[in-house]
Amino acid sequence: MPTWLQWVASCNPLTHAIEPIRYIYAHADWTLTDVVLAAPYGDLTLGSALGLLAGFVVLSVIFTQGILRKGLA
Repeated sequence: MPTWLQWVASCNPLTHAIEPIRYIYAHADWTLTDVVLAAPYGDLTLGSALGLLAGFVVLSVIFTQGILRKGLA
């Protein structure tokens, strides 16, 4: 995969959701420190992937609430 496409794919939140699921499914013994994605910016562990997803959820909820308040006001 070209480097520029690796950057695009690694910034996609779906990548951070799918790779941990794939890793857990394929490995019976796993810990939060296991590397699940070798991204161009560095290795992503299972714990950091879950943290990034949680942060994405929080930002999405905050952003959505702001839009709904403007639209319904």
